[in-house]
This record gives sequence, structure tokens and C-alpha cells, in this order.
Amino acid sequence: MTSGATSINPDFRKRNSDASAEALSVARRTLADHDNIRFFHATAKATPLPRASQDFGYSLGVLHQIPDTEAALKACVDLLKPGTVRAAVLQARKFEAIMKRTRPVDVAFL
Repeated sequence: MTSGATSINPDFRKRNSDASAEALSVARRTLADHDNIRFFHATAKATPLPRASQDFGYSLGVLHQIPDTEAALKACVDLLKPGTVRAAVLQARKFEAIMKRTRPVDVAFL
């Protein structure tokens, strides 16, 4: 969850959420000198963030590890404000399975 976060613009407020307490601990240590980052020990489906409250969202190599990848992806997209940028990196087999059931306009993959 820390990939790219070390160079984040200090004017942005970043929320870092992970279901793994160990991963959050690493992120907290790595990003300790950034005061614009909040950390949440939460899953994609059970988060303290309100729906449609985020301006941007990304996941790099994480969501495909969740057994119900499609539901986790939908839960993440539900957190985004309408029209915001969405980026996710998934394993090819998960991507193909989801795209068979999802219209391309629903989720943008980079």
C-alpha cells in the first residue's frame, strides 16, 4: 500500500487502508514523516470512509489476492466520487473474469 506514496504531493490528503495490521505498520514507519496521511485498519467492504467521498483511488497488486475480487473492487469504487479516476492492477485471470461481467465504463483499468 505504500508504493508511490513517498512522493505524494504534501497538499493532498491520503488515506491508506489495509486489512493487514502488519502491512499498516510498515506503511506507518515508511511514511512517518508525512503528516497528510491517515491510516485505517479495514477491509474494502468494512471501511470508515463514507461512500462517494474520495477523489481518487488506486490499488496495485492487492485486490486480486482477495477471494471475492469483484466485490472488493466494487466496494472500493463505491468510495469514489462520481467521475473520479480509478486505477487497479490485477492479475490477468482475475481481470478477464471481471471484465466478462462488467461494462468497461464501470471500471477503468490502467
